[in-house]
Amino acid sequence: NEPAIGPSGGITSAGKGIFALGPRGPYIDETGEALAYSSPNKILTPLMQITFNQYFQKFMLAINMHSFKAFGPTQDFIIECSRHHNYSTVYDACGSVVDIDLLPFGSTLTSAKDVHTGFVQPIFRNENSSELVGFMGGGFNWLDLLLTIFRYNQDGIDVVVKNGDITFTMVTEGDGLLLKGFEDSHDTKYDNKVRTVTFFERADGSPAYTVSIYPTDHFYDAYETDFPAYATAACVIVLVLCASTFLLYDYYMRKATAA
Repeated sequence: NEPAIGPSGGITSAGKGIFALGPRGPYIDETGEALAYSSPNKILTPLMQITFNQYFQKFMLAINMHSFKAFGPTQDFIIECSRHHNYSTVYDACGSVVDIDLLPFGSTLTSAKDVHTGFVQPIFRNENSSELVGFMGGGFNWLDLLLTIFRYNQDGIDVVVKNGDITFTMVTEGDGLLLKGFEDSHDTKYDNKVRTVTFFERADGSPAYTVSIYPTDHFYDAYETDFPAYATAACVIVLVLCASTFLLYDYYMRKATAA
């Protein structure tokens, strides 16, 4: 809301206005030309409304989302897709999920602290119109999303998420999940125990995200018990005692008969 934005909202070191992030930091974006990737469109899609958190802060207001490699290609896809649909079909046909983005923005695989996925929907001017005027989007952080699923689970479950060229592994620990690293680091001896689900689809129909769950030694150790071994030993002892009692009974009965 307005009080939370304050006078510094949308103002960066480059000044006040629509901006993008380049190798040297923020710069005022007047052309809409994407520098981080190849795009057929030169457009400005400034971020106008946002829910603030530790990664999405008020300085990001007015940033040109089309300049991001994680978001821009998705907007390009929606622009092209919208040319072939109207209001009644565009949302099902052209809404799209973006690839993984590392947080904080600009992070590398070695410095990232969280992993974010966004989704984008087209906005048309009026119902039954085919004029694309903007985009509406949202997103989630994978650690926060999966926390609601695994919060009360046993420690030692590896969760491997794959999206394009990026793979990362999380593990359940305590009441949450920890990011183990940007690789598939599950124990391969449990490959036959994997459970895999896919989320979302790309334009070609292939899955955008694959989530695989594996147990670990720590997980199995929590459910192992020595009770079967103790029970077996106890049964053997009982059988030995019963056999000994029978033999002693037979011995004394024979001795009594002989007397």
